[in-house]
Amino acid sequence: MKPALPLYTFIIPVYGRASLLRALLHSLCAQRDKDFNVLVVEDDARAQHKALVQTFETALSIRYRSQTTSGPGRARTHAARLAHTPYLVFVDSDTLLPQDYTQRLHAHLQNSDFDLAGGPDTAVPDASLWQKTLSYCLNALCTTGGIRGARHAVEKFLPRTHNMIVGRACFEALNGFSKRRYGEDIEFSLRARQKGYKLRFLADLRVHHHRKPHLGAFLRQVYHAGQNRVELARTYPEALSWVHAVPFACVVAGLAALYALTQIGWTAMYPFLLYALAVFAEALCTQRNLPLACMAIPVAATQIIAYGMGWAVAWIKRIKPTTN
Repeated sequence: MKPALPLYTFIIPVYGRASLLRALLHSLCAQRDKDFNVLVVEDDARAQHKALVQTFETALSIRYRSQTTSGPGRARTHAARLAHTPYLVFVDSDTLLPQDYTQRLHAHLQNSDFDLAGGPDTAVPDASLWQKTLSYCLNALCTTGGIRGARHAVEKFLPRTHNMIVGRACFEALNGFSKRRYGEDIEFSLRARQKGYKLRFLADLRVHHHRKPHLGAFLRQVYHAGQNRVELARTYPEALSWVHAVPFACVVAGLAALYALTQIGWTAMYPFLLYALAVFAEALCTQRNLPLACMAIPVAATQIIAYGMGWAVAWIKRIKPTTN
């Protein structure tokens, strides 16, 4: 008799992250419930991570595939078509899973009332102060409105591929991810919601996420996120709401305040001082970390500027008339 097929397959795209992939696979080995498959797809025909994956073949039900570099969306879709389980679990190669992740996931799938789901992400347990600050700023109400996975967010939750669970029937009906370089996971979630599939936020299904190692990489990430929202709105108008315009409005208000500073003095900066105080207070109350709360103020400011500039540049490109 053939053994029963596991409920789900972890799909992990990777490109040049050997040490992070190794850590993720170790976290999968440490799961209390190991009834799952793993499929690593390398977005690089040179197959640099094949030997690494093979070292885990005795500990995990794991397979490796590679493809010509074509982006994370295509890599995930390629891997999903090779998996045969009822559910697909997408995680990024720079994440770590708590030991009870699969236990919690199995419980959710046994009582499944969703077609597509996702959970929150937090800093890795041994994260530096910098990474913990980025994690706070990417998830806080004061900075993003909690749209990446807070219980009380300002808009409906959209699962993302750092922690996404999707039923095979839903995935196949939607024909996988788009060919977009950025935001293919948000586009997929929007498409699923538009087609009437059930989306759900699983608050207890948390992953740990390595954040960008330096400010430049973080600002590029946020800048592209701002651009991506506007580009998504071409196809999905509901992808763009007032909360996505707030960072650019803050940039404009900041420039106006700098001019007003020469006219009416420091009174012009009071709204920004109040916002800085709100960021500090939220960080201190939620993270219980004074140095983090202090660092969160400049990080949040640069995050808002980068997102706002990306958002504005994408709008300019969108309304700029095409010239022959």
